[in-house]
Amino acid sequence: MNRDAASRPTVVAVAGDPGGAAALAPVVRALLDEGRYRVIPCAYAQAVSLWQSQGIAAIEAGGLAAALADADLLLAATSVNAENLELDAVARAQSKGIPSLAVLDFWSNYRRRFLADGRRVLADRLAVMDELARREMIDEGFPADRLVVTGQPAFDRLALAHDRFTPQRRRALRSGIGADADARLVLFVSQPFADIHGSPEAARAALGFDEHDVLALTCAALSHLAKKHGTPIILALRPHPRESDDKFAEIQEDDFRVAIWKTQDQLEAALSADLVLGMNSALLYEATLMGCPVVSLQPDLKGLDPLPSNRSGRSIAVYDPDKLRTVLEKLLFGPDRQSIDGVSSGSLPPAGCATAAVVEEIRKLLGEA
Repeated sequence: MNRDAASRPTVVAVAGDPGGAAALAPVVRALLDEGRYRVIPCAYAQAVSLWQSQGIAAIEAGGLAAALADADLLLAATSVNAENLELDAVARAQSKGIPSLAVLDFWSNYRRRFLADGRRVLADRLAVMDELARREMIDEGFPADRLVVTGQPAFDRLALAHDRFTPQRRRALRSGIGADADARLVLFVSQPFADIHGSPEAARAALGFDEHDVLALTCAALSHLAKKHGTPIILALRPHPRESDDKFAEIQEDDFRVAIWKTQDQLEAALSADLVLGMNSALLYEATLMGCPVVSLQPDLKGLDPLPSNRSGRSIAVYDPDKLRTVLEKLLFGPDRQSIDGVSSGSLPPAGCATAAVVEEIRKLLGEA
């Protein structure tokens, strides 16, 4: 439906962190393509490049206040960073009587996402991933009447990515990083916990570990397995969007090869690997839904495990570092090791479902549904 620009409701969308930006991107894209609304995307931090890569032209954060002056609705991601402009936008929208919808992207940091200078700032509606997230947020004191289960829009692309990925494409990507048919390719999914918490010591105090600890344990286990089995192993490091490409540049191993692997599509990287290993990244969860073997290493974890696939058993959680070697050996060299020519579908969400559900919530807040 196309309408004259002056008669279309104005939706301002704002995102900063990569996870939140990825969750909002398909919704913003759907609103733009439909033509029913005038959409003003506003991006800061990692959201700028992420949205650009998906063809979403966003204004800079400095223009957010002016954009909200004529807005009919605010669509916000959720972030955990020093700026957290999403909460500034929510507070500003509420002061002007503008309805707001915040979209969550993961099962962690529920409270931190909505704290501004120690004060909780909540949008009028909070779109969450599933019933588990809803229950956990209610248990943490969030009002049930503001929570709505929509699914996570970024996961809408998984079914298409899985169906389009061919054995030929998998072999080509593996060949590009030097992994032949006999090699074991392990994708390490990093997260910047030391930076998020201020230091490695602060991350360990809060979580029990940081990314450097996990990578060191991984390297030690793979070194042992490479010597034991005499099989080439490649550890492909994938930095988080918040991390610089040279963060792990100095890591060298004698018994196996280490490489930085920033493919254009992270889902293709996961589908190409024999094993996806990390801590509690959203990419680990996505990989489990696509049927990839996934190990979540969170040594001496403090508090609740935020990765829902660990709780359901879809991924293998390792909290005791002494058990890592056994787990990796079974997955990489055991008789049930996954075939190199492809992965089977796990529990893929229907394409487009969560995006459509969020768009429906926008219409409800605008009084159109």
